[in-house]
Amino acid sequence: MKKLAILIASSAILALAAAGCGKAGTAANQPADSAKEAAVGQSAGTSAEAAAEQSAGTSAETAAEQPAGKTGMQIASAWLINGDDETRTYVTIDLSGGWSVEFAPGAFYLYENMQSKEDESSAMGITLSEEVYDEYADEAEESDSRKELGDAVMYVDDSGESVYLFTVGDNGYFRLSVKPGVDSDAVFRRVTAEEEESSIAALYGKDSELYTLEEMDDAVDIIMEEFDDWTGCEMNGITYAGDECNSEENIERMNELAEEEDYIECIEFLTDFHSSEDEEDLEDLSLEPDTDYTDYQWWLARTEDGEWELVTWGE
Repeated sequence: MKKLAILIASSAILALAAAGCGKAGTAANQPADSAKEAAVGQSAGTSAEAAAEQSAGTSAETAAEQPAGKTGMQIASAWLINGDDETRTYVTIDLSGGWSVEFAPGAFYLYENMQSKEDESSAMGITLSEEVYDEYADEAEESDSRKELGDAVMYVDDSGESVYLFTVGDNGYFRLSVKPGVDSDAVFRRVTAEEEESSIAALYGKDSELYTLEEMDDAVDIIMEEFDDWTGCEMNGITYAGDECNSEENIERMNELAEEEDYIECIEFLTDFHSSEDEEDLEDLSLEPDTDYTDYQWWLARTEDGEWELVTWGE
């Protein structure tokens, strides 16, 4: 489900990987402490060049082409998942003025006026476990350059990078490092972060007053268990159909389809995917080969105190 969360995000949001604030894919200038190295390694295990080939993300070359938001800014957004505790932080980055970004599980690179994939990043952000965050906070306390910027702490580390530490909600911990010579405060202002509970709409396209993010994740897990058996098919995105799907009419329909069940709630998701090019892969599916499907419906329902069950799917 966690990989899917990033994939889903790429329809409305983005995702790829980071290491340090040096050339993409390197862990340059990271502290030697083993716990810190482990944290960076877990989030940064994919090079930017390799990560650009993953379906879950949008490369730095294309990120700047995202449509302008309501404020007129070009933005890119992504779920960043911490490799230690799997907490999720929703990050939005202002790309106006020629900036671009590459995301990865738990991290991102920022580039100023990127010309090629060989360019070095100007800044790197990474999610941290509480333990590693505390170690960086101790490092900041010992620095003569330490200053407070609202809820964040900034200091200059031994390599000359400007480091910003801040928390997101109760469980999110974040580190942003900016290379020497770059306006670090300006970069810091480009980055905003939200805890996962406030971003259901960002992840699944619509907000919900009926279901929590965990309940939606559980439903999507079940959908993906089925979809993973569709050999050769590639999922491109999934969205929530909206609270109106949980109508008495639809609940009645779910019960009719399931016959002996007594469902009291239902939920619908819409998926975009590409079917296999091989007709043999689709023998048991009512799909055309090598075809893009959009708004493909998935219906789940549950009984009182029961878990989601996949009832039906199709166009």
